[in-house]
Amino acid sequence: MGGAVVLMAAFLIWQKSDSGSSGMEQEIAALNARIDALGADLAEIGTDVAGLAEAGAQQAQGLAEVAALGSRLAETVQGLGGVVLEGAAAAGAASGPADAADAADAVAEAPAPVGPGETASFGDGSVRVFVSRVDADAGSARIAVNGTAMATLSTGEAVSLDETGCSVSLVAIEDGRASFGYACGS
Repeated sequence: MGGAVVLMAAFLIWQKSDSGSSGMEQEIAALNARIDALGADLAEIGTDVAGLAEAGAQQAQGLAEVAALGSRLAETVQGLGGVVLEGAAAAGAASGPADAADAADAVAEAPAPVGPGETASFGDGSVRVFVSRVDADAGSARIAVNGTAMATLSTGEAVSLDETGCSVSLVAIEDGRASFGYACGS
């Protein structure tokens, strides 16, 4: 009988180890499947990172081009400012030296073009023109002068500032930005 018990025990151990091995194989197969899925996810992330790096490089190149254009534009505007000042001084010189200085001062006071959400200042800051909208197709701009009077001006039109005897005019619209003139009558 002792031999039968040993034989029975050996059979049970063999069965248990056989069924355990099958369970282990299933767990190993499940782990391999998870590792494969993680590998696929990692490859996809690598592709995304490479795409983001390329997009970042393109944006950096675009920003560098915009900066270069901005520098060239600033140089052009400075050059034009000198030409305009010379022209204003020459035009004023024909009517007298005092008028030439006043004309040059008025032109020198003209700020750079402004876009929606920006403000141009004139008269040492006593006149502020806030631009709320620029319509390049219509050649007009919606403005608020000194925070109160809203007006829509077309190119060449002016709004009078009654309290000062001065006026602000829309000189030009270019690249979605408006240029203004400022003049005071005598």
